[in-house]
Amino acid sequence: MIQTLLSNLALLTTFLFFSSRLFKLKPTAHSSSMPNKVKVGIIHGLFGVILMFFSVSVSAQTMFDFRNNTIVVSAYFGGIYSALITTLIISTGRVLLFGGINPSSLMGTFNAFIISLLSVLLFQKVSGYWKAWLSSISVNIILAISSILLLVPAQSTEILPYFLPMMLASGLLAAYLIRFLEKSDQLLITVEQSEKRYRSLFTLYDTILHAAQDVAIIATDAKGVIHLFNTGAQRLFGYQSEELIGRHTPYLLHLPSEIQEYSEQLSRLHKHPIEGFDVLVDFAKHSDSQQKEWTYVRKDGSHLQVNMIVSSIRDHDHQITGYLGIGTDITEKKQAEEKLLEANRILHQLSMMDGLTEIANRRSFEENLEREWKRAERSSEALSLIMFDIDFFKLYNDTYGHLGGDFCLKRVASIAQKSLYRKPDFIARYGGEEFGIILPQTNAQDALLIAERIRKAVEAEAIQHKGSKGNNVVTISVGVATIIPYSHMDKDVLISKADRALYQAKQEGRNQVRSFT
Repeated sequence: MIQTLLSNLALLTTFLFFSSRLFKLKPTAHSSSMPNKVKVGIIHGLFGVILMFFSVSVSAQTMFDFRNNTIVVSAYFGGIYSALITTLIISTGRVLLFGGINPSSLMGTFNAFIISLLSVLLFQKVSGYWKAWLSSISVNIILAISSILLLVPAQSTEILPYFLPMMLASGLLAAYLIRFLEKSDQLLITVEQSEKRYRSLFTLYDTILHAAQDVAIIATDAKGVIHLFNTGAQRLFGYQSEELIGRHTPYLLHLPSEIQEYSEQLSRLHKHPIEGFDVLVDFAKHSDSQQKEWTYVRKDGSHLQVNMIVSSIRDHDHQITGYLGIGTDITEKKQAEEKLLEANRILHQLSMMDGLTEIANRRSFEENLEREWKRAERSSEALSLIMFDIDFFKLYNDTYGHLGGDFCLKRVASIAQKSLYRKPDFIARYGGEEFGIILPQTNAQDALLIAERIRKAVEAEAIQHKGSKGNNVVTISVGVATIIPYSHMDKDVLISKADRALYQAKQEGRNQVRSFT
């Protein structure tokens, strides 16, 4: 029996892997096209029939296998239409290929339809991936127990100890494999998007480099003999490339007194003489590049302040074969720096801010918590964390639509932010309708007072919530945790405690504050 069930399980696992790779399936019960749902239903139904060929026969009419797991998977990926198609194919195959109409086949058909309907309902209504899957698996197991007790009561003590653990394992394995493959697909999409973005940036930079006529590009060999002198360099220094190709730098273009002064600085630093061309490339020899502002001398004798970036050119053996210098005059350099700094500042702000609520996002939250955790650990001070989310927010969305839900999130975020009076206190959107507040140097009692102040402020705002199962206004449930960090303690402990307190607040009726002690 065990060997047959293991074969059934192996087939189920193999099918889930290949079908997910073939269709790149996602839980699309509401968004995928009808043809796709039909395909999902047919493929899973046919595989359910295949599994019956590897079932455990306990009598002339009764057989057990994991075919109903394919119905659960079909419900997850395709919703009600896929689940019913899968159920119909499996039930038809059971009757036509395995003994015709009999109590066992009728019971199997009944169970299949019940599982398909309940699985669809559970995946739509139960929040949380694992909670929904465990609920579906539980329904499957309960129906299996009932069938065994009704059809083969005399053999139930033999079958159940083997079949039920395997059935639980098959369901959990299916859920885990699907979760793993979904995350893998998402990671692949992220990588592809990043690659596309970086390729676009590279193309942009390459275009800018060739289009910038005022950028000087000079290449030399390892001894400083010039091999490349581009158009920008000609415009900047007043020389034609033919005049400089094959000639030696630095004294050709640089101010001799400046070279001598920097030579003395480097010699003192290294405690041995640094002279000639080595003055220009000393740091580039030991790193990828060096940047310095120099005074250059044009052909007409005038001086020009230039920012020069010198990079070493290396072969496959990492030996230096030459140097590449890219120079701009100081005015353009400063303008470019200002633009780059502003762009980086904006990009950094955007990357650390939640676009909807205009408060910090989860990434910013985690970085701030890491900093405050280390600071509290060094000073042995209390660090408090408040986690809260909006009560019955899904019902709010259902009642007022997603635009209304967005408005609610922004209002609550604004109220909570205005309820924080100290500069170090930090609020962020943690995810969905959940928010986190980091309170440095705050003990448990003060943290509870702040949490209660926020809860009251949100309730006092009286944001209408007709769909709420509690009040007719928007409320929040709040969890508070306080820790004095010590060495080797992980900051996730604080998050876990705050989450548990938040869960307790929800369980005890919502619209309240609970702390984890």
